[in-house]
Amino acid sequence: MLSIRTHSCLKVALLASVMFSQHGVALEHEVAFSYGQPIEEQNIDIQKLELSYFFPESNAVNSLPVYWYPVVNAGQLQTSAGSGTIAGGGLGLSWYLANQFKIAVEGGMYYYDNFQFGEKGVAYKDYGGPWQFYYRIGPSYRFDKHARAGIAFQHISNGDRYNSNPAFDAYQVYFAYLF
Repeated sequence: MLSIRTHSCLKVALLASVMFSQHGVALEHEVAFSYGQPIEEQNIDIQKLELSYFFPESNAVNSLPVYWYPVVNAGQLQTSAGSGTIAGGGLGLSWYLANQFKIAVEGGMYYYDNFQFGEKGVAYKDYGGPWQFYYRIGPSYRFDKHARAGIAFQHISNGDRYNSNPAFDAYQVYFAYLF
């Protein structure tokens, strides 16, 4: 039998080999800045700014141009009544329609350090609690060796884990630097 220590080392080595595999289309690391606004009018002005780090992609389906990647996010919800920090991560799946054009789907979780904004009875937004789920889908175009731009639809919700679940549906634009 393998010792617990050897078993743990093997797990870490396997995870590292998967995360840093060089078999995907995008062998680069990618950092993206995104800006999002709600689709529907809110009772307070709200915007979402986010910086994301995309790990290099790995092949998901051998015979198709489909790749998966881990992503970590940090950002801010900015409102007319204050702001809050966002931190999170998840997984993404890219489908390349051409070398420069892809459609990406991501899903994961966020942690909000502040999830209540404004004044009750006046203009107030309560996202229910700190833990939120998200998914995002959208196309992007790689117009340079080191640059990609895209648009996306994003839905953020707490999945009815708290008393309040207003969700946040937004259109996002983003610019990514590949290195």
